[in-house]
Amino acid sequence: MNEVLANRDLSTYKHTLRVAQIATAVGRELDLSGEELTILELGCLVHDIGKTAIP
Repeated sequence: MNEVLANRDLSTYKHTLRVAQIATAVGRELDLSGEELTILELGCLVHDIGKTAIP
């Protein structure tokens, strides 16, 4: 999915990576488990996925 987003809208792709990085850092501060951090990061990576398919 990252490749699709990167190829269609580089700006949104970079935004998505920043959101994931910041959210994961906050999750670490909240002492989330490794599994929870993974779920959080994946959720961030797809939070704008509709922008790739919906004009």
